[in-house]
Amino acid sequence: MLAETEFEPTSKCSASTKSGKPCSAWASKGGLCWRHAQTPEEASAQGRAGALASRSSKLARRADRAAAVAKEAMEQLPLDLVVKLDSQEGIRLTLESLILATADGRLSAAKSRAIQALVKTQIDAQSLAISAKLVELERLMTQGNPKKVL
Repeated sequence: MLAETEFEPTSKCSASTKSGKPCSAWASKGGLCWRHAQTPEEASAQGRAGALASRSSKLARRADRAAAVAKEAMEQLPLDLVVKLDSQEGIRLTLESLILATADGRLSAAKSRAIQALVKTQIDAQSLAISAKLVELERLMTQGNPKKVL
């Protein structure tokens, strides 16, 4: 790929766009803009990198939103209800506490179902966060930088 220092801001690219119109980007010394001067492999690699970055940021945003919704809802629970969502054992204790509170009448069945749905949302948020990390690892591995993963 051409370096930025090779651009001549006085001429336009000599290539055409897909629609057949002249490219309006500035040309490099070779007469083509940086996009048209790319090899097919470079263009493909750039497209893959953009897709991975987009996927990773979407997953991260979804995970953040889900976690925020779950946290807000959990703050409105009865004080004596055990809520620990940071581990598998914590989630098991939370569900056990939820069942007991529903069984002894401290929590209505409707609220219990709502809380169960929120616990599931928290689990989904954790899964999305893991997926986002995996996508980032894939991106780093495709760039040939496996040492950055650790």
